[in-house]
Amino acid sequence: MNERLTARAHLLLMEKAAGLPDLTPFVEVPRLTPEELARAPEGEPSAVVRERVLAARERMKARQGKLNSEPLGHALRQHTALSAASEALLQAATRRLALTARTLENLVRIAAR
Repeated sequence: MNERLTARAHLLLMEKAAGLPDLTPFVEVPRLTPEELARAPEGEPSAVVRERVLAARERMKARQGKLNSEPLGHALRQHTALSAASEALLQAATRRLALTARTLENLVRIAAR
């Protein structure tokens, strides 16, 4: 039987195989019934959400001179101070999971947010 793993199960298996603690930030959310979905309130208009996102981007640019997605490589590491323990965990995960440089950079970028 070929069963597909959920993203959480896949990450847990990878972490267990690598001897790493469970660091995956998942929240279990129960599935809504069709009746509950029909009673759900109307969401915000896209234009309102867009304005809020643009305002947040402007605050970020004013605070650090660029967006989080802009610093790359060495510049990213200069603006992301990892503790010795965090750096050790990152290096261990890189070795054990054979992470690529791109994946490593993305992990650091996410941690910086």
